[in-house]
Amino acid sequence: MKIATCLSGQAPRSIELPCIGKNIIDNIIVPLNSDLYISLNSPNSNEVNKTKNILKRLISNTSYIKLLDVYKHDNNYTSQKCSYSVAGRPQAEGFIRCYNKIKHNKIDYAWIFRTRPDLYIPIKFVSLPHPKIFENFMINMNVNYNGKGMTDTFSILPYKTSQDIYLNKYWKEICMQNCSKCKRVPEVNLFHLYERYNIKVLDLRNVGIKNGKSTHFQIVIKSCEETNMKHINYWRNSPYNLNYNDIIFLLNYFNQNCDGKNNNKCNYKK
Repeated sequence: MKIATCLSGQAPRSIELPCIGKNIIDNIIVPLNSDLYISLNSPNSNEVNKTKNILKRLISNTSYIKLLDVYKHDNNYTSQKCSYSVAGRPQAEGFIRCYNKIKHNKIDYAWIFRTRPDLYIPIKFVSLPHPKIFENFMINMNVNYNGKGMTDTFSILPYKTSQDIYLNKYWKEICMQNCSKCKRVPEVNLFHLYERYNIKVLDLRNVGIKNGKSTHFQIVIKSCEETNMKHINYWRNSPYNLNYNDIIFLLNYFNQNCDGKNNNKCNYKK
């Protein structure tokens, strides 16, 4: 069962910090033997070169890397012309670059992770189930069922429809949006896009309910130490070793509690 990870966003952010870059390698890439697609944008050429050097130091086993794409974010960077310059467009550009490379490589991945270069991941992914029973679902790190919103910071996408929606169709939705008339942030559009295709969203944080563990993801801005002090109650029990039974639990938890009538049961509680 082949697995891929799409690392996209602005560089270098916090990627060289041990709670970010090494965390991604130790918690996803190595235990799952995941292929790694990297597409990061940078504001200037110096940052582009700096980021490439950081990644070369960080990833000693280059066989994991299927795409190493660090590019300058300017008016010429897009893979496809957008009608408008909108919020979320630089971020989503990384999605489509990952997606295009995956299609070029002609690989069907059972699962695709999407994360960004400044996110602490409190979970070590040991194993995943076969994606067949998840074909009408996707997994997200932060879902608000009542507000119909989710984040595009971290997601796990089973084959095949969910991957196409997130990495391809979402980018096109952003490109077509006239932000002078925006009423939603891009992540809310993502939730509604999944609704349109009748794909249900599972909240990954709920896996902690099973064993009373924290599964709180956190963006790191300045340092690992400073962020950990602010969120020590979240981080003290991590990483949580997640296996395929935990993912099955998420599916069962959703089916038992999220009937569309009483969504308060669905929403994650710290």
